[in-house]
Amino acid sequence: MLSRVAESIYWIGRYTERAENTARLVNLNMNLLLDMPKHARPSWGNMVTMTGSEAAFKKRYKEDDERSVVRFLLIDAKNPSSMLNSLAMARENARTVRDIIPQSGWEHLNGLYRAAREGSKTGLNRKNRFAYLISVIRDIEALSGVLSSTMLHDSGYSFLRMGRMLERADMTSRIIDELSAGTVDSDPLGEAENSLRWMGLLKTLNAYHMYRREMEVAVERDPVLDFLLCCPTYPRSVMHCLNELAAELRKLPRFKAALGTCSDAHTLLNETDHTDLNQQGLHQHMDAIQLALVAINNEISRTYFQLSDD
Repeated sequence: MLSRVAESIYWIGRYTERAENTARLVNLNMNLLLDMPKHARPSWGNMVTMTGSEAAFKKRYKEDDERSVVRFLLIDAKNPSSMLNSLAMARENARTVRDIIPQSGWEHLNGLYRAAREGSKTGLNRKNRFAYLISVIRDIEALSGVLSSTMLHDSGYSFLRMGRMLERADMTSRIIDELSAGTVDSDPLGEAENSLRWMGLLKTLNAYHMYRREMEVAVERDPVLDFLLCCPTYPRSVMHCLNELAAELRKLPRFKAALGTCSDAHTLLNETDHTDLNQQGLHQHMDAIQLALVAINNEISRTYFQLSDD
């Protein structure tokens, strides 16, 4: 497989996952605004921080109010990571490799992008936003199913899944980092608010019922962290994503260097007791995880994409 083809497929996985996660982020804040008491509600600016786009946002908007942040995250053409731009980039990458992906996959992705674009103004309206975003999320999940059931499970599919898993692990760590920053330590009056935040996080990742089934405890900080970071069987946990990424890497040639960076991230998760971390310690741990994920991406790029096609 040509390196440019492998890279395009890898980024289809990353961009579609990014679009889905951005939609989930906006829904998370909407749910927290409804559930949390007024004094403890998260700001919309937190959503921008989660995506790491503060500098780009400040260049274009004066206030981090709801309408500005939602426009920036969902439909802003000048925000490379907006939901709509992510879908557009996934579509463009798919267009260049239409001989590799199945026709049904291309048609679904093309239709998904068009529907998201045509309904984009709906996403700015609070009344209709939830339904619009759920529709986008469901369509992206359906795309994943279409590709899984119709695409050859060869090296191309491995690159698709690697991109998806890496992007998913990154966003899970970012959401944990930013959401936990609003929790209140050692304050009995804040326990209910903390529980609502962690419950909102679980519901945003469609993880609430699986959390209750797996952990069999109430929604609290430490078991939620263990579940979302280290549960090997939940598809959106960082550990599960790393396991799947490593499994796909082993199917490819020259995998040892990239697998080594993946093992480093595994070690970081396995050797850290999250129950011993205060808020500052958790923030530093999430930073370390995100840097480890960047290292995996860089090694994948160096090994497979920065090659001559000769």
